[in-house]
Amino acid sequence: MGLISLSVGDEFSFKGIKHVVVALEPPLITIERIEGNRGLTDINYLELINDLTFIPINSLIKKVEKQNDIVEQRYRSIIDTLTEDQRKKVTKRFELIKPILIFENASKGDLKSIAIFHNAYGYLLKEEETLNQLTKETLFKRIKEQHGKSERQLKRYLSDYKNAELYSPKNGLEGLIPKSVKVKTIRKDECLIEICHPHNKELILDTIYVRVDEKYVPLIKNVIENYYLKKIKPTIQKVTEQLEILCFKKGLKPLGYDTVYHIIEKRLSDKVKNRMRLGELADERYNSVTRGFSNEIAVAPLHIIQIDHTELDLDVIDDKSGSNFGRPWITLGIDLYSRMVWCLHVSFEPPSANKVRKAIQHGIFMKNSKEKYDTVNEWDMYGIPSIIYFDNGSEFNNAAIKELIDETLGSQVMYRPRGTPRYGGVIERLFGTLNKGLIHDMAGTRKSNVKELGSYDAESEAVFTLSDIEEILITYIADVYHHQNHTGLPLEYPTPTLRYYYGIETGGYPDFIPHEEEREFGIKLLPTQKRLYTREGIRFRNIIYNSPTTSKYIGMQKGQFIIKYDDDDISSIYVLDPKTREYVFLPAQYPPADELKNLNYYTYKKRIEILREHGEINKNQIPGSKHLLKGKILLKEKIAKKMKTNKKFKQMAKRTGFELVSKENLENLTGKNISNNSSLEELMNEFNREVANKKNGRK
Repeated sequence: MGLISLSVGDEFSFKGIKHVVVALEPPLITIERIEGNRGLTDINYLELINDLTFIPINSLIKKVEKQNDIVEQRYRSIIDTLTEDQRKKVTKRFELIKPILIFENASKGDLKSIAIFHNAYGYLLKEEETLNQLTKETLFKRIKEQHGKSERQLKRYLSDYKNAELYSPKNGLEGLIPKSVKVKTIRKDECLIEICHPHNKELILDTIYVRVDEKYVPLIKNVIENYYLKKIKPTIQKVTEQLEILCFKKGLKPLGYDTVYHIIEKRLSDKVKNRMRLGELADERYNSVTRGFSNEIAVAPLHIIQIDHTELDLDVIDDKSGSNFGRPWITLGIDLYSRMVWCLHVSFEPPSANKVRKAIQHGIFMKNSKEKYDTVNEWDMYGIPSIIYFDNGSEFNNAAIKELIDETLGSQVMYRPRGTPRYGGVIERLFGTLNKGLIHDMAGTRKSNVKELGSYDAESEAVFTLSDIEEILITYIADVYHHQNHTGLPLEYPTPTLRYYYGIETGGYPDFIPHEEEREFGIKLLPTQKRLYTREGIRFRNIIYNSPTTSKYIGMQKGQFIIKYDDDDISSIYVLDPKTREYVFLPAQYPPADELKNLNYYTYKKRIEILREHGEINKNQIPGSKHLLKGKILLKEKIAKKMKTNKKFKQMAKRTGFELVSKENLENLTGKNISNNSSLEELMNEFNREVANKKNGRK
């Protein structure tokens, strides 16, 4: 993955001619030709990096290679094929050399690296010793003393990491994979059992292999998930007895104590057992320790980003029916150095790992607010931060989110100390500024309390849709908030934009993902799951994904296929080829991909639920095209009946993407009285026929 950043002295090709960066005066950059007739030119930074002829020198070779690569649209990943224990080894090796990597950047004068080293690895410095007095050799010795690894091992890890980075930037972890690691060979007499979370069957906790008749597999899975992984901590003897009851009901010979003991004690991960049975007590053993982050002092742009959610103090309406949908959730990220907003995500989806992931993706990629929303100023805060700072909400303190930040982005995770609300003050003040400076003056505002509202009726006064709110927020951020004086900034650089530009002048632009690699990086950010590849393909969330080009996977191996999926578009997934270690595009076959295009998982799940309620499909049945259409109609009718008085159903309508038109609206539009026993689908069809007849000139 090719990250780009420009500082004074960096070379690049522009319009086919080599140039060098001479000076940074954001938003302008001064460049000089170093081929042919020399000459200085001032150019807007964003215009330069978005020009099709702009190529950083370190990307030239890679660009040529990609043009000749027949699998250019595939994303390669060896890391995702590792077992949990193998992944732990890689992570442990990375943690050993991380102080050295940061020290190397700090030695070059990088302000963010200097701050991170002091905060996270200050324990490696002696009392009153400065970073300038520390040498790399001394650092190797101190890490050796701390962790008991030889200097030779540490140097080999560092060399392997850097060699892998040279081949593929941001994939240095691959160099830390033990040479002895091989893909597990599955015996013919072994059966796969996927152990899922007792309360979330989509979440696979562990994958184990057992040598028993496959008839016992669902029984073993049942007793582990629903009996053993409980805080009551049943003994192996009790588990054996519970399994014996299940076997008796199925007419099977019970499994002996030794067999059950071997499955649970030898095959099931200790981490899973302790996490589920010990609860918070297991956090001390398995949660990563973030050393030394004792304050929020940021020394450069994108040094520390703080992210949090809140419900907006504003009701929004449906853009078709005008129905009030209530308050949406907003996720914001702020750069603590400049106080510029880094990311924004607005939806009716409550706080979740998916919402955090979407917000982070928005922060990393270029915003292009001028082009998309016609803002006066470009929202030019983007790129990969050094530290992402959260509170202790479950959607943040999440293994997948930690892995995304630590290993995919190569950044650090930082959590607000419990019981210390002052540590979240910056993001809280941003929420307050948005509400007081913008939201509380808009139609449909809820203010911050009932007394402030007085006789104002937010329910009936709301006029803005969700897309309106997103555009208004982006315009406010890009054209107002970023250019207002901020009390938390120095007097000489009082606005977020001025402070950001000052940081760029002194330290250069942060790393960012070029446009042409956003798609590939977007795949890398997606969550992963494990699924079997059978003769019908991969079954995931009651959808079959298959392709003629991937039929070779049938019978190749059991339970070892990694997939990546997008909750906002279930029409396709990516499957990891175990031989090439590349992710391959896999479209939905049943239901067809074109019927699921841009359909989010929330909407699909709601349709499945209502089809089951009406007895249209059974628990495990995959819906066909006719089922999906009927589910859509039934769900529309259910929401329409309840949405007059229940905002929950109005928000459900918006999240499921329905264009709801009320009976009253249709009567006004058609000029006819419509029967109360007409279904919403009938009303819509009647209205559409009226519109079509008028267009065709028929009365």
